[in-house]
Amino acid sequence: RRKKHMSVRELQVISQPLADKLAVLSQVVYTAVDRKGGALINGLRLLLVHQYQGNSFAEAILARLLNEATKPFMTMFDKWLTSGVLYDPCKEFMIQYHEEAEWDGRYTLDNSNTLEHFFPTAMEAKRVLLAGKYWDGVRSCKDATIFQTGSVKLPSPTSAGLGLEYR
Repeated sequence: RRKKHMSVRELQVISQPLADKLAVLSQVVYTAVDRKGGALINGLRLLLVHQYQGNSFAEAILARLLNEATKPFMTMFDKWLTSGVLYDPCKEFMIQYHEEAEWDGRYTLDNSNTLEHFFPTAMEAKRVLLAGKYWDGVRSCKDATIFQTGSVKLPSPTSAGLGLEYR
């Protein structure tokens, strides 16, 4: 037999889990406003680690959002480290390209999009910048005659023993 009326307390008990979920999603939206790329990943990770650790629903939703937000970043990261190719049409990556600049300043770090938990110091982030920058330089040298003869084979960064693998 169904009850015809519900008390305010019963309504509160039934709606509390939904209210908790909405509060988490509201915080996610607030964190995501005006952020993209590495800055968004950093913001979501801070929510996960500092604000919602131990909250299973929040951890699940934040882990899923982080997983999806990280995919394009890691694709750019992999291409940058293994070949010096930067494809970032939305300016979301930690490396920025400046076409008008000389080679020395053509690529720069964008600290707002640098993943803080992967690169806690500026030196670590600079190594990523330099690795891709040097691969870009090597790739641009392919136009030189020595590379067109086919006598020189360029190794990949991982097979060259540079330790540029991420897991």
